[in-house]
Amino acid sequence: MDLRKLTLKFIYNLPYFAESWLELRKVASNSVTPTMGVSAHHGDFVLYYNEDYVSQLSLNDYGVLGHEMLHIALNHFERLKERDRALWNIATDLAINQLLPKESLPGGLFPDMFNLPKKQDAETYYQLLSKNAKKIVFSISGGNGKGNNGNEKKGDDAIKEAQKHLADDHGNWKEIEKLPDSFVKTMAKYYANKIKSCGDCPGALSEIFNKLYRKRYTWIKKIKDFTGNSVKSLNKYTTWAKFNRKCEMLRGVRREYSAPVLVLMDVSGSIGEKELADSLNAMFNILAQRKLPLVILFHDIEVCNEMVVTSPKQLEQIKTNRGGGTDFVKPFHYVQEHYPHIKRLIWFTDLYADYPKDTADYKILWIVTKDHNNKLPPTGEVVEIDNE
Repeated sequence: MDLRKLTLKFIYNLPYFAESWLELRKVASNSVTPTMGVSAHHGDFVLYYNEDYVSQLSLNDYGVLGHEMLHIALNHFERLKERDRALWNIATDLAINQLLPKESLPGGLFPDMFNLPKKQDAETYYQLLSKNAKKIVFSISGGNGKGNNGNEKKGDDAIKEAQKHLADDHGNWKEIEKLPDSFVKTMAKYYANKIKSCGDCPGALSEIFNKLYRKRYTWIKKIKDFTGNSVKSLNKYTTWAKFNRKCEMLRGVRREYSAPVLVLMDVSGSIGEKELADSLNAMFNILAQRKLPLVILFHDIEVCNEMVVTSPKQLEQIKTNRGGGTDFVKPFHYVQEHYPHIKRLIWFTDLYADYPKDTADYKILWIVTKDHNNKLPPTGEVVEIDNE
């Protein structure tokens, strides 16, 4: 089998990849990769492939070419961030292999091999793998049936075994990671649009691209709006101590404000320090204009500390890397008992906990990490942290 014949089969069966695949530069090199994998050369994506590996493939293994294109179009290189590379490699393959015909892949990883849910993105699979790294169970027989080893592996052995079954070589991604993130994302979006623009592109894949590259609502602006709308005028009275802008002969109007907004902070390490600083500073500045404090409750399985912020210097001391478990029920009841008059609650978390069954009489804004739990809360609005 040579790459030309495999390409014809690939384009015939998955025509929506045709334009993007033909534009991608391919280089045969048995020294760069043992199989095939995407890399960068002279500021552009390039696919390196091992001719010996390709010669062993059959025409029915055309899906491996789509696998490479999806790594590019879904920008799995720039999305790595600070994550563990081994787990991220597995997570990305779990996410994309199910977007291709299972019988078209020469092996590869699938969610049922780990007893994980289907149709999730790479970030979700990474979160599930990392949170359950010691308990995870891997069985090759749970996938596409092409494996011959049905023995289960657990914990670290499961991760090591899974890496042997990656559909391709991720070792040359480091060359792509040397390029500016903005450039990599722009190029990935370019290939995604090429795929999406073909009329045969499945709706599910188009929706994934739309979600990944849509213009997102700025989460900081959402926090500002949510906080600002909570600040209400409680009392209004006239006084000579306040200047009247309309007529200096009249008393000015002075208002007393109430800000029934509260912050709950999950301190299990789910929120990054930069994101936390940006959001808390935004809220503090809004409340400070009305000479109102910012009240923060820190919690893990229960409320463990309370801070009334009256100075921005206090925000620099806040850390959220305590680790441990998380619970929403006890903190929720704590708020009900100690702050019965609040109107708005902002909750920073990754959503990995059980939600309270009681309903709230106030509005809740959930500020969540990109790796958040896909099981969304029954009430309130969810906004994902996005620094792009």
